[in-house]
Amino acid sequence: MDSVAVQQQYEVLNALIGAAHSCGMKLKPDAEVSLLAALTAKGVTATVDSTGLVLKQGTTEISLSGAFRTLRAEREDWFVWDPKHAAPDQITCRADFRGTPQEILQKKARWISEHPAGAYEQLPADRAEAQRRATVPSATMTRAEYQCLSLRDKATWCAAIGAAGIQKIMARTR
Repeated sequence: MDSVAVQQQYEVLNALIGAAHSCGMKLKPDAEVSLLAALTAKGVTATVDSTGLVLKQGTTEISLSGAFRTLRAEREDWFVWDPKHAAPDQITCRADFRGTPQEILQKKARWISEHPAGAYEQLPADRAEAQRRATVPSATMTRAEYQCLSLRDKATWCAAIGAAGIQKIMARTR
């Protein structure tokens, strides 16, 4: 790949992240590469123009929100899980393990056996923290929401809005 092709791919990957955010979704770290490969495998081309990301299959332009909804349904593991869309009985945090001590132990054991190693340790303490972790970066977020972002998201967001924008976020408590 020459330097122009590398720059174009970089722009497409960043536009994919931005498009996911505009659809209210947040990609897991490095998922944009897999997402782009999946789109390409389906015959979809991704380009960036003055309006942002453009997805086309042949000559037909594809709706970004529809494409992301479809991809999220097919590959939830590429997206940060959002507790707003969880069923009431779904485990979203450690506080969701309720019942007698024995029932809690059984629920934890079942949950741990169904998820990858280390997933339990990564569960947020409560639903509020789970929601903050799923927050899509925006200029109106609170300090607590900003602090729950990954280091990668913080760095990207800092580069996008600058030190003055971060100072405004850090000054907000609600």
